[in-house]
Amino acid sequence: MILNFHVDDFDAVEAQLQAAGVAWLTPVADRPSGRFGTFADPDGNYLQIIQFSQDT
Repeated sequence: MILNFHVDDFDAVEAQLQAAGVAWLTPVADRPSGRFGTFADPDGNYLQIIQFSQDT
């Protein structure tokens, strides 16, 4: 299971997560529908931040 968080400013959230030292499971990806980043929290749960493109 992955818990998704839809964000308005992907770059800002990514920077906060980087500063917190999250373990990215996959590199941040730009897709036609938007930007996605998947990481694990300290308990090993999978989380994902998403900023959909304006076209979607």
